[in-house]
Amino acid sequence: MPEWFWTKSKVSYIKCFITDYMEPYVMVKHTPNAPFYDPRFTDYGNNKISYVEQLRQMNYQMFIFNNIFAIDYPHP
Repeated sequence: MPEWFWTKSKVSYIKCFITDYMEPYVMVKHTPNAPFYDPRFTDYGNNKISYVEQLRQMNYQMFIFNNIFAIDYPHP
């Protein structure tokens, strides 16, 4: 999605993800209605995929911060 990198806006709305198997890191406001991670998923294995799918089914709006980068430190 090159438009995410070339926009002057600091935040962009995402209509949907390219695939159901994307595992983005997300920030969700902690509210009584916010879903928890399914405790059956531990270590590797679909935990972020299932969580994002829950958010999608609950009609959460997704946004991306433009021009901000993070590093994921791999598991040992």
